[in-house]
Amino acid sequence: MSRPRLHTQALEKKTEEAGDDTARKIAQRIGVAESTISRLLAGATPTVETLIALSDAYGIRIEDLVIRPDGTPLRGSRQAATEAVPA
Repeated sequence: MSRPRLHTQALEKKTEEAGDDTARKIAQRIGVAESTISRLLAGATPTVETLIALSDAYGIRIEDLVIRPDGTPLRGSRQAATEAVPA
């Protein structure tokens, strides 16, 4: 089973607004290693702790920070996903 990943476009929009235009600046703001941010931006699955830190630091809802493996957002897609499952 594929794992969800970070919605990098949503994160990059908020980090740029905050003036954090590098992985180093993002990492410093949330208190993680720069390599953690680099891995996330490359497609690694974020931990709950990292999602909370990003959400707190940049004012982004956690469900807006995560996308499904197929690239669809979590938010607003629950009904569509349910309708796709045969009864």
